[in-house]
Amino acid sequence: EGGHGLSVNLEKADHYENIVTNNFFALMDFESNFPGPLSIYGLMTAKEQKALIQRLEKSAKAGFVPAIMELSRRYEVGDGVIKNEAKAAQYLAQLQATGAPEGIFIAGLKLSEKQDPQGKVLIENAASQDYLPAIHWLSESSNHDWNQDASIIAGYELQGAKLGDARSIQAVIDRLWRERRDSLSWWSGDEGRPTKVIEEDLFTWVNKQTEVMPNAAKPFVALSQLYRLGIG
Repeated sequence: EGGHGLSVNLEKADHYENIVTNNFFALMDFESNFPGPLSIYGLMTAKEQKALIQRLEKSAKAGFVPAIMELSRRYEVGDGVIKNEAKAAQYLAQLQATGAPEGIFIAGLKLSEKQDPQGKVLIENAASQDYLPAIHWLSESSNHDWNQDASIIAGYELQGAKLGDARSIQAVIDRLWRERRDSLSWWSGDEGRPTKVIEEDLFTWVNKQTEVMPNAAKPFVALSQLYRLGIG
């Protein structure tokens, strides 16, 4: 747009604004590592900030989820805009309406922070669409009011593991080791599965872990341990 020794080139300006808009998650990570005056937003002039908000609003109208999320956050805290809780709520509702799992998940988190039970319902909806951040959230016992029914959490861990998620696979492996040791079944609700069945599951998931984490030592150490125990 001119300035800083550059000639005016609206086509390039539009191109780079699009890059900013389409990479919000990366930019938010960048900002968290370089706070204050070194941040992306801290380097922007008031004019640039205003242009960014306009670009966000245009993208939000087109249903671009990261832009809707960012506007909801900005209006909630007054970042680059006048704080407006009504507008923040409006964008939060728009997130839900998109049907996109990431939008539903963020809306669910916001409601959960306010102790609204509808928040967990939305997060469960996102998890039903195999959205891993939602599955991870539901894998935490603290997010179930410390529910003692471990099978609920184990079910989400197994769902994530079937998606090839390393964190979830490790959780399933840990549960299988405990099941083998304590004769507890986490997934079927029945006690005392045959040891051979448990060991077959262990071998399957540890092998899967070596595929998902080919450069990590831990899965191969675990596989070695299984062979030493005669499993596999």
